[in-house]
Amino acid sequence: MSKKINTFLNKKFNTKVISKSNLIGRQRINIIFKINKKGEIIDIQSRAPHPSLEKETERVIGLLPKMIKPGITNGKPVTSNYSLPIIFDISEGKKHNPFKTAFPENYIIHHRN
Repeated sequence: MSKKINTFLNKKFNTKVISKSNLIGRQRINIIFKINKKGEIIDIQSRAPHPSLEKETERVIGLLPKMIKPGITNGKPVTSNYSLPIIFDISEGKKHNPFKTAFPENYIIHHRN
């Protein structure tokens, strides 16, 4: 499931928000949300070094399609908590970018689970 979420984040995250934040170096965004019994994302919260990154992260997580299955306990769906840290490096220059299609070439973004 994490790979699907990572792929989705890389496609949908507006990288202009990163450039407007004027941040350089290693950054971290913490996202916490719940997946309810129906598989819907609810109660999204984030903490980031800049308010615009928090807002954008919450927007993108809110766009997640219903590809997520709810947690199961004793054979029944239950609401479960999910935490997703995003750690990335922002540096100017034209180095290899593993997410070329999602991020502009002058930024180097590394996402870790």
